[in-house]
Amino acid sequence: MLDFGIAQRATGEQGAKLTQTGMVVGTPAWLSPEAILGEPTDARTDVYGLGAVLYFGLAGRAPFDASNAALILSAHLHDQPVATSERLGSALPADLEAIVLRCLEKAPAARFANARELADALATCGDAGRWTRAEASAAWAAHERMPSGAELDKTLPQGGAPAGE
Repeated sequence: MLDFGIAQRATGEQGAKLTQTGMVVGTPAWLSPEAILGEPTDARTDVYGLGAVLYFGLAGRAPFDASNAALILSAHLHDQPVATSERLGSALPADLEAIVLRCLEKAPAARFANARELADALATCGDAGRWTRAEASAAWAAHERMPSGAELDKTLPQGGAPAGE
């Protein structure tokens, strides 16, 4: 849940980075367009990754599915994600869905500026507060069972794309 597509490691060499200019490192399912293109990243890059994780939590699938990492990266650059409610096959609170889709905007300036701004939006999400536990349970019951982390580890190859898709 903490892999938003950016990897760094602190070493004895004053925090040498594993990532380098012009190099794409991270899990394809969560990478932002600017990270894929090797452009400067900031808090909005993390908002994108968190949006992809939120999307997965709501819809049970990553925003973009493809048979290989290159196609997933291309989708992050060029495609609009299918609405979470459409992917789930059940209505979700409209303002919650709008928040997730705003996180996944291609242009960083169109996203929330940082995690605090995103948290504030989620806290004031009126429809989400009215979505009862029974409604949430019914939505998930209508959806296929969410795989456990161990099950995902068995089905996802190195590149992060689902096997056989």
